[in-house]
Amino acid sequence: MNTLPEGNLIFMPAPDYLRLVSRIDVIADFVENQKKSDDRLITTEELLNYIPISRSTLQHYRDRNLIRFTKRGRKILYSRWEVIEDLKNMNKL
Repeated sequence: MNTLPEGNLIFMPAPDYLRLVSRIDVIADFVENQKKSDDRLITTEELLNYIPISRSTLQHYRDRNLIRFTKRGRKILYSRWEVIEDLKNMNKL
């Protein structure tokens, strides 16, 4: 990805800007719909296949309520998107 030095401004014609904003809105809607369509609860084993942390680290985060989870009986379940969001908030992803 190209980056600009800090403090630089980008100028573009208003129609181009509106098209860009419209495309960003479409992408944001798509991402939200993906989250909703794939928001089933998953097990610890499934979660560990998605995220690059160890079982003991996951336990540590759970014990300190750093990630969201739910218990059904003795089973611990997670929303993959919520855990990813929690890890991003902790700067772990």
